[in-house]
Amino acid sequence: MKWKRAALSSGAALMLALGVRGMDVAAPTGSFTVRDRSFQGVRWVCADELARHLKGSVGKDSVSSYPALVVAGRRILVSTASPVVSLDGQIVKMAHVPREAEGCLWLPEEFLTGVLPKVLGGPVRILGEEIPLP
Repeated sequence: MKWKRAALSSGAALMLALGVRGMDVAAPTGSFTVRDRSFQGVRWVCADELARHLKGSVGKDSVSSYPALVVAGRRILVSTASPVVSLDGQIVKMAHVPREAEGCLWLPEEFLTGVLPKVLGGPVRILGEEIPLP
């Protein structure tokens, strides 16, 4: 599948201006809290922070230059032009397009609940309500 790079939308810029909150996450590797931002009813997390909690990494794919995450030894190539990721070459659909803004790859909440379970080998749940952070 060939992906086109998307320009930063005004929606992504607005998203970053909104308040930061905390999202409690329960994963097979343990529970953690990751900062999130809400935009148009969707919660977003920064891939760098998520990767730190999961002892993974974020970078650019050397061939396509698309954002790439490595978590639990699995490679996740992220499109910023369409709502899909490639997990070890298999396409996984999401409802929202990941966004790059202010040096961060912003992943929609469904990335945690729809993609990470395939990577971590078990369910990933968002716990409770949003937690305001100082």
